[in-house]
Amino acid sequence: MRKLLVQGIGPVAAISIAQLFGTALWFSANSTAGDLVKIWHISAADIGWLTSAVQLGFILGTLIVSLSGAADRFRASRIFVCSAVVGALFNLGFAWLSTGLVSGALFRLGVGICLAGIYPMGMKLS
Repeated sequence: MRKLLVQGIGPVAAISIAQLFGTALWFSANSTAGDLVKIWHISAADIGWLTSAVQLGFILGTLIVSLSGAADRFRASRIFVCSAVVGALFNLGFAWLSTGLVSGALFRLGVGICLAGIYPMGMKLS
């Protein structure tokens, strides 16, 4: 099935679509900012902490991948898929389990760490 998909649309197009879906995690919380301000009783400025948590997670994740040599020891496609699945689980946790700014920021930090296995690995695949 996977071979048919890649042959049908081409490998670069398949990677591009996967990259689009994977990196969409980066911006998923932005669409709920207005609702989070109301539900969590936080200020609009506090939403910046959620964005900063993703950025910090990406930096930490990139550092972990770099220092561990994971990109050289494991197939880029495996890192990409595992990171996308775990990132989606962190995003699901953010949506269903976050009760405030701190828990939300921790889930978003996890998303950022996972993005370090999605964005750079996707670039390596293409």
